[in-house]
Amino acid sequence: PPDERGDWVVDPDTVADLVARVDDAGLQLAAHAIGDEAIARTLDTLEGTDGERHRIEHAEVLTDELIERLAAADVVVSAQPNFLKWAREDGLYAERLGDERRLDSNRLGALQDAGATLAFGSDCMPLDPLFGIDQVVTGPSPEQALSVTDATRAYTAGGAYAGYDEDRLGTIEVGKCADFAVLAESPWESDDIADIDVEMTVVGGELVYDGRED
Repeated sequence: PPDERGDWVVDPDTVADLVARVDDAGLQLAAHAIGDEAIARTLDTLEGTDGERHRIEHAEVLTDELIERLAAADVVVSAQPNFLKWAREDGLYAERLGDERRLDSNRLGALQDAGATLAFGSDCMPLDPLFGIDQVVTGPSPEQALSVTDATRAYTAGGAYAGYDEDRLGTIEVGKCADFAVLAESPWESDDIADIDVEMTVVGGELVYDGRED
């Protein structure tokens, strides 16, 4: 219910100590934070670091202030656009957060506009990135929506950057891994991106899936 609060799995003082140790070691931290207070307290510790591409996983409920802080701190927002399926009217977020605050969830368009770094994944609910792209392109509000280009970039180049793999993955360039999928139609021209079929999958330059004969 909207009047309930989440629980700390790791308390803020422990997080602050962990961040200090990770930062001293020159490592990257990935912090699981969903609600606005959890995100704020995590940012309190990350804002004083040297910036090793620390990540906040999910970062679902965001105020305007938190969006500005995330962008200014250069923290990677590792988000799941497929979760926007729950932000529709009468969805899970309306039930748990209230109808008004459901529009405060997964404000991916607002993050993009603020200059935050986005890296998309699925959390396996469901796994298909085309479903996630479809959900964010048709987001319930402009602040929750992205273009096909920006959504695709967050799944590809954004994910590679978050994993320190941008020199090897994330874009199709000479010298990088030839990892790509061939789709049956263009997401830029489709009215139902989630239902686009994958025709081929190439990994490391090798054809590993060929659906043209199915």
